[in-house]
Parts: sequence; structure tokens; C-alpha cells
Amino acid sequence: MTTSFYVGLLGLILIFLSVKIIQNRRFAKISLGDDGNSLLQSKIRAHGNFIEYAPIFLIMLISVEIGGLNKYFIHLFGIIFTIGRISHAYGMMISEIRSKDFLFRQIGMFCTFFCLGILALILLIQFINN
Repeated sequence: MTTSFYVGLLGLILIFLSVKIIQNRRFAKISLGDDGNSLLQSKIRAHGNFIEYAPIFLIMLISVEIGGLNKYFIHLFGIIFTIGRISHAYGMMISEIRSKDFLFRQIGMFCTFFCLGILALILLIQFINN
């Protein structure tokens, strides 16, 4: 299945984001929570935001694939979503450095909402047609 590639790829991104939190916790000597450390807060939110959107995207992607959507469209949505999640996470992690630069976060959320919205419509159409 084509979707399994994106499950693996997004899994690696999740590991990367998790390691960034662990590294920051060790550096700041904070084992639980964020202790008011804004850099750690931004990394935790980048990770949390990823976790909030990736699972539903993958459920939707595998559902449209099972419903018969062409593998090229599966790749198109997978690539757009992955670029969006990387862009958003990057924007979150640099937000401490460049607090007024939301471009990466905006690109990330646009890509995310675009994919979720279109996939939701495809799933509804697939349901109606079956």
C-alpha cells in the first residue's frame, strides 16, 4: 500500500521531534513539563501539533486508498502533508528565535488543512457512491 510509505516517513519525523524535546530537556535540566522555558515550550508544541494532525491524516489517507483513489493522488496528498508538517514544525522551533516570522507555520497549516479538507470531501463522495 502506498500509504505505508507515509506512515513510515511521518513516524521518522515524530522520532526527530521527540529527540529534539529530549535534547532540550537534558540541556535545561527539566524532566517534566516545561518549567517556563519558552524554547522547550515551542518544541513541545511542535511535537504536540504534529501528533494532533498526523494520525487523522493517515487514517483518511489509508481510507481513500482502500476506496480506490489512484496512487499518484495518494502520493500528492502525502507529499503536501509531509512538507506542511515539516514546515510547521520548523516554524514552531524557530519561533523563539524569530518570533514575528509565521510564514513556515502558515504554509504548514495551509498544507495540512488543504489535505484534510480535500480528503474529507473524497471520503464523503466515496461513501455516497457506494
